[in-house]
Amino acid sequence: MGPDDFLAKGCHFPIQPRKYGGAYKWALDEVKKKSSEGKLFAKIFADKFDRSDLEEVVKKSDWMLPINEPEDSERFYAKKICNDIVNWTSFELSSEEKAMAKLKDDLNNYLEKFITNELELPSREKRIGEIRVLQNQNIYTFAKHKASMIERLREMHENFGSTFVFENPFGQIARYDEDGHKENLKEQYAARQFFFKHAIFAFEKLGYIRILSLGNNWHWSEEVEDLRDTAKIQLLPPFFKELGIEPKRTNLYFDDDKSRLYVRGIEIKIQKNSDQYHALRVMFADPKELPQEWFFDDIAERIDRSRPQERVKRYYNAIYQIGLKLTAKGFPDFFITTKYSAKIDLKYLS
Repeated sequence: MGPDDFLAKGCHFPIQPRKYGGAYKWALDEVKKKSSEGKLFAKIFADKFDRSDLEEVVKKSDWMLPINEPEDSERFYAKKICNDIVNWTSFELSSEEKAMAKLKDDLNNYLEKFITNELELPSREKRIGEIRVLQNQNIYTFAKHKASMIERLREMHENFGSTFVFENPFGQIARYDEDGHKENLKEQYAARQFFFKHAIFAFEKLGYIRILSLGNNWHWSEEVEDLRDTAKIQLLPPFFKELGIEPKRTNLYFDDDKSRLYVRGIEIKIQKNSDQYHALRVMFADPKELPQEWFFDDIAERIDRSRPQERVKRYYNAIYQIGLKLTAKGFPDFFITTKYSAKIDLKYLS
């Protein structure tokens, strides 16, 4: 009897039972036994867990096991399956206003200590996964961080304008070699003296830059040996003042300190820190970018990278209100606008 005859008689091909092994099989067995850990895994696998369940999983994933721990022990399996759960779980954080305020205060205090050279490493020893590394005890002062950053950002600005992706030029991301070689990771931590992310956040705190995104140069489609942290940033006027570069006073400029827009000698007052102010601050940050077509979603992203889509309409309205003020001053055709963008008429840029 052939396959067609087999199906014609209402028969079905037998399906091979799935076989599981290792930590996942152990977890499934615990679920069947309804042990305390089994009840936890049952909620995780059914996607019905809460914060306390996730906290328990994180604790187990962070267990410190002896070097000679058998790879078929319950503790090894528990740590392994919890590691996998943490790696494959995604969720959104929604904090209360008080918690967010405290988080911001803690971050500001941390950065302030970094800027004033009062930050101390909690311990020279650090664990990266299962590997114990020793951190360099000689960390650059903030003055050294600042000088190195400014020089590199100055060069990037000359080549790419005021908005670009800035790659950490001072060190690779420390990572564990899958072949089991640990020395590369240990050497990187032993040599690390420059804190890239600390410096990026400190520069934003000082008003030199706006962080648009953080990431790294890894790409799934190709092997990246020189893995480094990256940040997409926008240089702001205080950065250029730090270089001693004052914006050229032409027939068209925006004074962000006084919050005044000047068009052919006419002064237009803009409320400080309003949507109109921030839209103009972004547009006039780099004279090289000023003539471009400014999409409202791009303006919104540069101003608030966490919620750009919610703010697109606000900056459309902001440009519209600025246009009304310009019309009242005798410049009705200053902006060429669409539903999605605005561009300054070229005759005002000459």
